[in-house]
Amino acid sequence: MRGKGWASGSGGIKEREDAGKEKRNPVTVCAEGAEREKQVKRAIITVVGKDTVGIIAKVCTYLAENGINILDISQTIVQGYFNMMMIVDTTGMKGSFGDMADELSALGEKIGVAIQCQKEEIFDRMHRI
Repeated sequence: MRGKGWASGSGGIKEREDAGKEKRNPVTVCAEGAEREKQVKRAIITVVGKDTVGIIAKVCTYLAENGINILDISQTIVQGYFNMMMIVDTTGMKGSFGDMADELSALGEKIGVAIQCQKEEIFDRMHRI
């Protein structure tokens, strides 16, 4: 029974999960997603230095305590040197961007790495050809 909200499978005929749900125009869905993307304030955080125990834990603890959400993270260790890049959402951040950058830089000095922060829009403009 096509179009009636029913589907058959190994368990017999059953009602489809999407039956009765409003069909949405993909263009509208894409536009709504793009609008949400604009509302997210993103920053790029880089961490570089000699590898030691606890670098990720200390940086992530700081971010969590300050309402900063990690959206993406990549880290590598090359011949004993630690390198991490994070994309974070600072929308719910408790302080200012400048405070976060200064505090992460100070944390980096304390644990023996260099931590730098850039707003995503500045990072994008710097790397645009």
